[in-house]
Amino acid sequence: MSFFRVATMASLLMLAAGNAFGVEKVGSTVSAQDTIEGQGAVGDRQIATADPIYRDEKLRANETGLGQFELSDGTKLVLGRNAQITVDKYVAGGGGSPASITLNAVAGSFRFITGHSDKNAYRIITPQGTIGVRGTAFEGSIYNGRMNLMLMNGQAWFCNRDAAPGAMPLRIEPTADMPAPMGDDNCRWLNDPCDLLVADAHGPLPEPRRSTDVYTREELEDLFPIADREEQLQGGFRLDSAACLAAVAEGGAGGAGGGGGGIAPSLR
Repeated sequence: MSFFRVATMASLLMLAAGNAFGVEKVGSTVSAQDTIEGQGAVGDRQIATADPIYRDEKLRANETGLGQFELSDGTKLVLGRNAQITVDKYVAGGGGSPASITLNAVAGSFRFITGHSDKNAYRIITPQGTIGVRGTAFEGSIYNGRMNLMLMNGQAWFCNRDAAPGAMPLRIEPTADMPAPMGDDNCRWLNDPCDLLVADAHGPLPEPRRSTDVYTREELEDLFPIADREEQLQGGFRLDSAACLAAVAEGGAGGAGGGGGGIAPSLR
C-alpha cells in the first residue's frame, strides 16, 4: 500500500475518531513544516497541512518546526521554535464568531493575529501572566522563565501573576483612541509597533521599550525566529517585521538585563 493511501486513511480515521468522541474542531492547519505535533483531543498525531485542529489539543513545534493555523473566526496563529500552545476555550457567540477564545501558551515562540471576533473575546494565558489584545498582531517568546512580548500592530496589554484582582481590563471600548495608563505596576499597555515588554511572573513590570533598544538584532532574530522567516509564511500570516529587527546605531542596544550579547546562543 502506498504511503499516500496510508496517510489518507490515517487522516480519515483520525477525523472519524474526533467525530465519535465529540471533540470540537476550532480551526485548520494552513501549513505545517518540519515537525508539528498534536496531543490530547484525538490522541497523539503528527499534523500536516489541511488537518483540522481541536479544542484542548496541545500543539507543539520542534526546534525547526513552523506551523500556521487559522481558527474559524479568522484568527491566525503561527508556532515557531519549541512552541507549545493549546486552544483552551472556544465559546460560540452570535453571527458565527466565538464570544470567548482563550489560548494557553506555555513555551517557545509564536505569532498571534486577531480574527473577526470582538477584541474583548481574546485572552492568551502564559506562565508569566495574561495577554489581552485590541485589534492586534504580536510576537511572543517564552524562554527561561520570561515572556518577551513584541507588538507588531494594534495594541495589547499584559498583566503578570502579581496583578491585583480586577487590574486586567474587562472591556476595551472601541471609541477610546488610547487606553488609560494601568493603575497597577504589574500590568502594562503596549501601544506602538515594535514595543517590547520583557515580563517576569512576579514583581513590578518595566515599561515597554522599542525592541532595538532592548536587544541586538541577533538576539531579536533568535528570540523571535518567526519574524526572521517571513518569506516562508502564507500571505495572511506575514507581517512587516523588518523594522522591529532593524539594527540600531552602535551602542544603542543595551540588552534586557543591562548588557546585550550572549542571549542568542543560549536560546537554542
